[in-house]
Amino acid sequence: MSRTFVGALFLSLLLPAAGSSLGAQGAAPDSANAGLKITSDPPGLRIFTDTSFIGTTPFESASLPPGIFRFGVFGADPGRWASPGLFDSVLLVGGGTVERHVVLPRFVRITSDPDGAEIRLGDSTLGRTPMFALLPPRAVTLLASRPGCLDREFLVPAGLGSFHAVMTPVDAAATLEDPLRGAVGGSSTPLIVAGSVAVVSGALSAYLKTRADNDYDDYRLSGDGATLDRVRRYDLLSGIALGVTELSLGFFIMELLSR
Repeated sequence: MSRTFVGALFLSLLLPAAGSSLGAQGAAPDSANAGLKITSDPPGLRIFTDTSFIGTTPFESASLPPGIFRFGVFGADPGRWASPGLFDSVLLVGGGTVERHVVLPRFVRITSDPDGAEIRLGDSTLGRTPMFALLPPRAVTLLASRPGCLDREFLVPAGLGSFHAVMTPVDAAATLEDPLRGAVGGSSTPLIVAGSVAVVSGALSAYLKTRADNDYDDYRLSGDGATLDRVRRYDLLSGIALGVTELSLGFFIMELLSR
C-alpha cells in the first residue's frame, strides 16, 4: 500500500511539470509574426492590400504573417482620376521588420506654343504636347524640342500641376540678335558715330546756354553792349548745337528701326 501511494505521489509531481512543458511548446512564439513600416513623400497617403484599406502613411504593423505582402499606395483622394498610385510588394520574414519609403509621383499637364513639342526628361521621352506626364514631386528640368523651333529647357517647380512652354521659331530667333553687334543690317559704325555726336553736341549746347545766361546777368548790371553781343552769340551757338543733337538722335533711331 505504501509503494502505491509513493508511486501515485511521484506521478502527480511529474505530470504538472510535463503539462507545463507541452503548453510552452504548443504556444505560438512572437517570432512567427513579421513587421512592416511604410513612410511616404508626401505623408498621409492611403494604403490598400488587395481591396482592403489598412491605413495611411506613416504606417507601422508588427503582427503581419510572413510571406509576400502586396500593397498599393494612393493619394489622399483616390477617387480623382489625376491621383497617381504606386504598387509594391515586400517579403516579410518572421521576427523581422521591413521598411519601405514611397515617393509618389505627380500628374503635370504640359502644353506648348506651338503644339507638338517633344518633351524629354533626361534620356527619356515623355510624349508630345499637349500631354499629361508623371513627374517626381521635386523640381525637375525638362527639354522641349520641335522642328523649326529652338530647343528649350524649362524648370517645373515642385507642386506645380501645369506648365506652358513657349517655343521660339528659328527665323524669329535670328531677328533677336543685338543690332549693336552688327549681326543684323550691316556695320554698327553709323550707330556709334551718331550716338557720340548726339552726346557731345548735347553737352556743348548746355554749356553755351549756361554761358549765355551768366553773361546776360552781367549785362543787366552793367548795360554794356559788348556783353549783350556775346550773349546773343552764345545763344546762337547753343541753338546750333541743340539742332545737331536732335538730328543725330533722329538718325540713330531711324538706323535702329531699319535693322
